[in-house]
Amino acid sequence: MMLMRKLRKTTKFYLWIIVAAFIGWIIFDLGANIVGKRNAKPWQRGIIAEVDEHKIPVRYYNQVFQQIYNDSLKAKKGISLSEQEEEKIQQEAWNKILESIRWQKIIEERHIDLSDPTVLQIIETSPPPEILRDTAFRTPDGKFDFQKYLKVLRDPRNLQYFKAYEQRIRTEVPKDIMKSDILISLPLSETELFELYKRQNMTFNAKILNFNIYYIPDSIIRFTDEDLKKYYETHREEFYEPEKANLELVILRKLPSSQDTSDAKDRIYTAYEELKGGEKFEEIAKYYTEDPATKDSGGVAGWIKPTDRRYGYLFPIAKKLKKGEFSAPSLTPKGWVIVKLLDRPRKGQDSLKVAFILVKVRLSSSTRTDLSQKMREFLDRAKEVGFEKAAEEMKFKVVETGPFRLDLGFVPKIGIDREIIRFIKENEPGTISPVYSKPYFFVAFKIKEKTPRSLPPFERVKKKVEIQYKKFRKQELARELARKAREMLKNGLSFNEVADSFKAYGVRYAETGEVKWGQPIKGVGVNYTLYGIIYAMKPGEISPPVEYTSGVLIVKLIDKKIPTREEFEKNKRDFAIRYKYRAIDRLWTTWNKELINDQNIKDYRSYLLY
Repeated sequence: MMLMRKLRKTTKFYLWIIVAAFIGWIIFDLGANIVGKRNAKPWQRGIIAEVDEHKIPVRYYNQVFQQIYNDSLKAKKGISLSEQEEEKIQQEAWNKILESIRWQKIIEERHIDLSDPTVLQIIETSPPPEILRDTAFRTPDGKFDFQKYLKVLRDPRNLQYFKAYEQRIRTEVPKDIMKSDILISLPLSETELFELYKRQNMTFNAKILNFNIYYIPDSIIRFTDEDLKKYYETHREEFYEPEKANLELVILRKLPSSQDTSDAKDRIYTAYEELKGGEKFEEIAKYYTEDPATKDSGGVAGWIKPTDRRYGYLFPIAKKLKKGEFSAPSLTPKGWVIVKLLDRPRKGQDSLKVAFILVKVRLSSSTRTDLSQKMREFLDRAKEVGFEKAAEEMKFKVVETGPFRLDLGFVPKIGIDREIIRFIKENEPGTISPVYSKPYFFVAFKIKEKTPRSLPPFERVKKKVEIQYKKFRKQELARELARKAREMLKNGLSFNEVADSFKAYGVRYAETGEVKWGQPIKGVGVNYTLYGIIYAMKPGEISPPVEYTSGVLIVKLIDKKIPTREEFEKNKRDFAIRYKYRAIDRLWTTWNKELINDQNIKDYRSYLLY
């Protein structure tokens, strides 16, 4: 059946879910005794990682990677993937496997795994989305034909497709159950819902006096060294320096070799010979070009100028051609190209209509393997003669990161990398790392220095103490000024008059105009404490001092509009759904982050992949 052949093809897209869903089972049964090499290192036994008590065999990682790779290749219509794209797929495969293990654990702990009869019932009553969308399963009046679906379901030729759907159900339904549990745990009475609706749909207009600490001149704050020392002693937590490290790095760039350049040249010259033999340019372009934007159009880039960001590099080649002529292959910053001039404009215009064939000079797998092996040879040598000596012998440049904070997750010259930070935290100075593969380079390092979290002496952080002390004193001053200003307003002075009285302190006065709950207020930003206070105020009322991150506010409410019960009733259903699902999304995101952080991961990818 043509329809099911098409649907079976879509199985490839979902197959990584199958692997991910079964990975826990495979690991539990096979992971502990692979090849029986109990005394070998985990990576020597083919274990790519250990997550909590689970061992992940490298062959299953490779299966997940290959399925995502195939799907990506299909999405790019057969155009080969770049080194950077492959790196992203490696990380995606890794994340999918970790997610699978987390969910396996959750399903077991919460006993929300699905029985076979339950799964079968779901399959029979809830067809896959791609089948529901397919018009071939529609009756003449446009309704879904369940009888046709059940006939396809019972056809043995479609077994593999429905096995894939089964695993999608076993993966996704427990998540839906978890979300339903969260939804049930968010009970909201009619009264509470109405109160939330009124708050979040309130609009108001108010006068504001803003005692912003950043507008208060430094010259007003007077202090002595003794004041600073006292503040330092009573606010020690503000001045602790986090754990830091300094690394010596060896970085090997992932650059194509001369052989890679030659291979690309051979491919472009093959295309060139076919063109000279009379083949149509557009057909050759569709087969050879590696520019995804022009592949389907037979290489047509359209009208270009020398200043074009995307195709301007083709202009110098095209301008030497006659209309209908194509160039010999040229090596450009983008790769090898053959350019065909399709049309020239009228005299005096500086644009050309072109088509082209691009063959990129790519880092081949053999070059990548050679570079990786070179790094391994360096590490082996470094363990014998030392990091610096090995680098000198192999003509590698050693660069230092300089001291950097480990709590930020960022490594200078490398970027954000949780695994590298974990390695640094778990090892002592002098330890040499394994090889790490990044999108554009391989890197290995030695931990040169580590400093624990510590309180630096006063003299070393005196300037920082001074800055913090000034902010502290300005906030105190802003509180006092706001109290005085409120009394002056209550005694009949206008907002303008009070603002003029405190001009030396940089006080600002403004009217908000009509503002809705959650919208930023000029000079203040988003302040939910302020919105809450205004919600409780009456027109004409003056607020107590309202503190925020940059100072203190005094507010006088001019007017406000609160939604009526009738408006609420009209929008109640949609509002309740939006509110609950926003709350679920927040809880779900937080919960997933906690799951990731809770995992005890031993990562051996550097020994097996790079």
